[in-house]
Parts: sequence; C-alpha cells; structure tokens
Amino acid sequence: MNILKESTDVIQKICDIGRLMFEKGLTDSGGGNISVRHNGFVYITRMMTGEKKRWEMSVDDVIVADSNFSVIIGDPQKMSRESRLHFGIYENFPDIGAIIHGHAMHLLAFASAQKTMMPLTEQYEYFIGQDPLECIPITPGATQELAREVVTYFKALRNAGNSAAKGNYSVLLPKHGVVVAAHDLDEAFVILDTLEVNARVTLLSKLL
Repeated sequence: MNILKESTDVIQKICDIGRLMFEKGLTDSGGGNISVRHNGFVYITRMMTGEKKRWEMSVDDVIVADSNFSVIIGDPQKMSRESRLHFGIYENFPDIGAIIHGHAMHLLAFASAQKTMMPLTEQYEYFIGQDPLECIPITPGATQELAREVVTYFKALRNAGNSAAKGNYSVLLPKHGVVVAAHDLDEAFVILDTLEVNARVTLLSKLL
C-alpha cells in the first residue's frame, strides 16, 4: 500500500484512536467505525475491525476515498457498513473533519431505551454545550435512510445554533450506539468520552 507520509500519519492516528476506544469501553467488538476528512480525502475504517481485529488495526484496515467518496485505496467490498452515514455528514457539513460511531456501554443504555440524556457534568457543557443528547427514531442500520435521519437531525441542531456554535454534533442511534461529528479526530474522541462519562454519572447518580 503506497501512500504519502501525511496519509500514513492520518491512518496511524485512526488506528491509535480505535485501539483506545476499545480499551476504554467506548466501543465493543461488535462494531463501530471511525473516519477522518483530510486534504480532500476521506479515511474510514473497514468493516469488521471489531469482530476480526478487536480494534488492533494496521494501515490496511483503513480505506481511502476521494472527495466524491469513491474508493482509491483499499477494497470497496470491505467498506464499513455505515459509510453512507459518514459520507452523508461530510457532504452536508463542510466544517466536519472527523466522525466516530461507537457502542459505548452506558450510552448504549440510553440508546436502547430511546431516552434523551441531559447534560450533567461540567465537562459536557464545556466540550459539547447545553443541548441534551437525543435519540433519533428507530431506523434500519447501515442504510441511506439512517444517514438521512442523522443528517436531518444535525441540520436542526445547526439551525438552532446551540451545540452548533461549538461546531460539533452528537446523536444516539436507537438500540445501536452513538455518532459524534467534530472538527477533528481529537475533538471527536474527547466528545465521545465526555458523553460516555456523562451517561455513567447520570446512571450512577440514581443510586444517591
């Protein structure tokens, strides 16, 4: 796989973040995906990185697409099932540079119950804003319909001007997990981690 050093750096960071997500319980072996848009290219984890690799990825586990979302490096047949979701967000939000979809345990509790999560921690308000984390209606996974539903919801957030003022967007997928879109991969990871901490604190606070 012959790629420029700059691309190698992007891919290595995706691999590092994926491994960290798995170690911290921000996703599981059942799925999740990561993508980055950089210098006109989109880098996205291939399918079954959790099931087959337990998120121990190498450069060959990241597929590279051009600005039209056509694969230029990697096997198109191995494209992540949720690539439509990633590409739909990039197409409609030029300020977004990274997207993470994860199966974080405590957030998954909210997603499975289809419950809204309110901001509880100071970190949530600092990194994300005042908007609660909501759940879209039940929609088949890995479909264009799901991509449209998430994009529509993110546009509503942008128009409301709350979390959008910070340039990040998050939403729960019913019975599935969470999607975070942000300026870059570092920000997306911090937001995902912050959301999961808020979910855990919210559930634990019920014991007090």
